[in-house]
This record gives sequence, structure tokens and C-alpha cells, in this order.
Amino acid sequence: RLWNDLSYLIRFKEEPRQIVDQLLSLMGRPFYGVHFRVESDTIWSSLENQLSVDLDALENVWTKYGTPGLQKPLVYLACGDQQQLEKFVLAGTAKGWEVTHKWQLAQSNKDTLQMINDLAFDFQGAVDMGMMIKSDFFLGIIGSAFSSTIGNARDVTGRYRGSSFTVYDDESAKTHLFNDGDASAYACCL
Repeated sequence: RLWNDLSYLIRFKEEPRQIVDQLLSLMGRPFYGVHFRVESDTIWSSLENQLSVDLDALENVWTKYGTPGLQKPLVYLACGDQQQLEKFVLAGTAKGWEVTHKWQLAQSNKDTLQMINDLAFDFQGAVDMGMMIKSDFFLGIIGSAFSSTIGNARDVTGRYRGSSFTVYDDESAKTHLFNDGDASAYACCL
């Protein structure tokens, strides 16, 4: 109860909420959210490893929750490094996924793009967080405070109960957090 009560204290400023609303209106179809944590200060696995496990997991999500014969959902990528984003976009395209991110979605709306670029880095992360919470499935890293917070928020209990690939009934949390090495103990303090 305390965890849930504390989460009600956190509210984002108006600008990130407006941007999330505008980006959601530009999506046009269901989407899977992926936290691609490969910025220069990462303590987790390499870009190549994260790219590989994320793309494999997307296939697993599509197999378990997708509808054969329909178009695959869009993949919305949360990452603070625009150059690293493009590596995922290319690799995802090669595997049959259409991958986007906040800057790409906002290209068609210069006002939204300017709003994103005017935000401080952490508030740009708030935009990604809003998009991840609204995604049809979320993939992240258990050791990341960002991913773990999203995993907790997506579960009706307020706590990530485990991977939707293995938990029998997670009440539609539809979340998988990768356990990445030493990061396994970090989430317990969140």
C-alpha cells in the first residue's frame, strides 16, 4: 500500500504530458515499448547484447500475444542517445519491425519536436516513460530504475511480479524485464 500511495505523489509537469498525448495520437496502431539502455553511462550489457535479446523478445511477444496475418505492432524505443537509436531502427527493420522514437514521431509536427528538444534530459525521459506505460507490451532491464519503475506501474499490484512470459496471470501487465548480470539486486531498493 505504501508503494502505491507514494507513486500517487509523482506527477509529471504539463509539457511532458502534452507531448505524450501528441505522440500517442501520431502512433496510428498498437505498439510495443522497448527501453534500450545503451547511453554512454550504462553499466549493463553491450549494445549488441541488448539489441539481440530485445529483438528475440519482440518475436516472443508477437508469437504469444500477436494475431497472425495482421500487421506487427510498431516498436517505440526509449533511449536518450539518438545515434544508438538508429542502430536499433536498422536492426529492427532487418527483422521485419518498424521502429520509431519520440524524435522520429515528432518530425511531422515541428511544435511537438521543439517541445521535446526544449525539455531537460530527465524530462525527455518522462516522455518515454509515459509512452512505455501506454505500450501494449514493455521490455526493459530489471536493474534500471527507469525500467523497474515502469514495470511496477504497469502491474495492478504496483510491483513487477515477473515476466509476462512466465507468470501465469499477471492481469495484463504485459511486461518483461531482462535480468542483466549484477543489476539483479538493484531493483529491490526501488
